[in-house]
Amino acid sequence: MFLLVTFHVFAVQSSFQLDKLEHQRSDAQRRNEHLRSLVASRSSATAIVRAATIDGLRRVVNPIPLNLAAPGTNAPRPSPTPIKMPTYPYGDSNASAAAP
Repeated sequence: MFLLVTFHVFAVQSSFQLDKLEHQRSDAQRRNEHLRSLVASRSSATAIVRAATIDGLRRVVNPIPLNLAAPGTNAPRPSPTPIKMPTYPYGDSNASAAAP
């Protein structure tokens, strides 16, 4: 009889420990999801542009390409003609038809 009571006590203690660990895991998972959401919102393009604007930076219309390679180095030379990126109609319902 004593052995049966002891077994039940250990089973109940283990159950409480398991519940406690399950709650800790759930809390950690919830916190992780919140932090992921926070990182995603703070690293979005909108947030970066807003922070740059607040810091006084402005968008340049015609940037000047610089060749910072020192003479006599094996650094690659810039392209003599600018590279034109393909345009895609973002937000258009026919965007998949325009893709190559």
